[in-house]
Amino acid sequence: MTILFIMTQGGAQEIGSSVSKMRQKRSWVVDILTMKRGYKGFLGFLNFNVNTEECKIYGPGIDMKPKDLFVINKTTKQIHVTGNVDYDDRKNFTLVFECAALKHVHKRLAVEILIEEVYEPYFSKGTYVISAEESMLQGTNLLTLHAPHSTDHETLSFSVKVTPNPYNVMFLINDKRELSFSGCLDYEENKKYTVVVEAKDQRNLTPHSSTATVIINVIDKNDQKPVITGKTGTGRVKEGLIGAEVYRIQVYDKDSPGSPAWRAKFTLHGEKAENFKIEINPKTNDGILSVIKPLDYEETQELNLTVQVENDEPFFSCSVWTMRYDGKLCDVDYSRNGSSFAMLSFLITVENVNEPPEFTDTIKLITVMENTPPGHSLWTFTVRDQDQNPPNTHRIIKGKDIDNWVTIDSRTGKVSTAKVLDRESLFVKNSTYTVILLAVDDGTPPQTGTGTLIIQLLDENDNAPLLKDNKVTICLPQSMTNITAVDPDLPPFTMPFTYELQEDNRKWRIEPFHGETVSLVKDSSVYSGSYELIVNITDSGGLSSRQKLSVTVYNCSAHEGSHTKRARVPGIFITFICLLLMLCVLLMVLKCSWCSYKAEKRPFPEFGESKSFVRCYNDEGPGSDVEVPCHIF
Repeated sequence: MTILFIMTQGGAQEIGSSVSKMRQKRSWVVDILTMKRGYKGFLGFLNFNVNTEECKIYGPGIDMKPKDLFVINKTTKQIHVTGNVDYDDRKNFTLVFECAALKHVHKRLAVEILIEEVYEPYFSKGTYVISAEESMLQGTNLLTLHAPHSTDHETLSFSVKVTPNPYNVMFLINDKRELSFSGCLDYEENKKYTVVVEAKDQRNLTPHSSTATVIINVIDKNDQKPVITGKTGTGRVKEGLIGAEVYRIQVYDKDSPGSPAWRAKFTLHGEKAENFKIEINPKTNDGILSVIKPLDYEETQELNLTVQVENDEPFFSCSVWTMRYDGKLCDVDYSRNGSSFAMLSFLITVENVNEPPEFTDTIKLITVMENTPPGHSLWTFTVRDQDQNPPNTHRIIKGKDIDNWVTIDSRTGKVSTAKVLDRESLFVKNSTYTVILLAVDDGTPPQTGTGTLIIQLLDENDNAPLLKDNKVTICLPQSMTNITAVDPDLPPFTMPFTYELQEDNRKWRIEPFHGETVSLVKDSSVYSGSYELIVNITDSGGLSSRQKLSVTVYNCSAHEGSHTKRARVPGIFITFICLLLMLCVLLMVLKCSWCSYKAEKRPFPEFGESKSFVRCYNDEGPGSDVEVPCHIF
């Protein structure tokens, strides 16, 4: 809001209804205010020293069309605009203050309110923020700057200003309000452009314009080739070793660090390339070459390899041949299929190390009959050594032989039995015995290879069946008990067994005589006592043994009767004692009752003094007429 005072040395000037004409019906303009068309709200204060409460106010906007546009508070001199009437055809308002009480000046004063035109903007937004990939082809529509629906597009002209000043790119806007570019975007040159688009209406004498600002953030893409700047590392690797770092390859790329356009991708070519891998350090973009499969010095001593480096993102290139300033597209060389990789060749040396000798038969299983005598040849182990320059010699020794079953010729590798082999040994598991062999070379440092000999033992019928328990009992009135035999041999040299009583013994028999567990049955003429029997037991393979069997027979019913009698004697004795005690107690009760009865018949003596009474009371002698039958106790 603008408030303008026009004053002279002689007082207020006289003007007319227009600004250029200062006199109208002899009214003196003492204040000029300015407001925008369509404004609503507080406009300002009346800035003249007149008591407006005594003035009559009239004019357009007060009591003339458009009526009630202005509301004036005569006390505070505030002017408010209601904005609820149409006044599109007016450029100004003259409000007249007719004040009869004024002296030395004209009775009528005027306030001039000028209307400023308000133009609708030509763009729907004042600021746009967009992104554009560096690899975009020229002519691509970046943004359409839409206008309010009431704007007439036909009379507008557009212009563009760009900061910073581009080198190989120009930004264009066409009649459809489409913003594009000509030339090549370059992230490394400018990461952001600020484009101010101005739309101007040429219809009026004083053209009206409106601007919009477009902020373009350029996204980096792969237009810079990776460069191998060097490598560090020994280039030497020991044979048989994996995980060792051989080289670290340094790569430089001008694209944004961490982006797909910057990140390196390595490919390895050459001899034994499959034995290596290259990992990428995500912070430095270095390639770390390491071994993933062991190398053999005897096979290859040197390897020639080549590494190729490119980016994760496809490469593109754009260069301007001829710039065009007539609104047309520039002449550019644009490509997405260009070569973007760098290459480096290098030599890797394989170092010789002493490798452990290897058994031709790492695990050897042999089958042999148990009870094989000492000195029997089981197997001859052979050993090979990869080291040929210079060649190593080796010897074979025992690593593990728990029960010392074998001997080994350290030079020839011949393994022989050292004792009779027994399948039933405590050191045999599931009919197998295991020996661990070691091949030790004379290299520096000495290396050891391991071999295993597994001896599978075949069973022989070399164990006769034996009684599991040589002492049994029979408790009368029962007449039998069970007996069982065991045999550590395997089928068919074990059960079922055949049992046979030796000597002519008709008082005992075995039922049945064939099986693992059978019953020993006595005759009814066998009484309590101890008996010795001889039992012949034969296994399924025909191997037998004579076993001595001790049998004890008890008369269990007689023992139970004697025990019962012994148990009854203490019970009767205790009962007798209890009855005797009860009788004694009863007699004592009767005696006490009789003594009490006699005492009641004697008169109680009268004593003059309590002292004499006490003496008489303490007299423990019996009365003359009382007899105590102590013999009862």
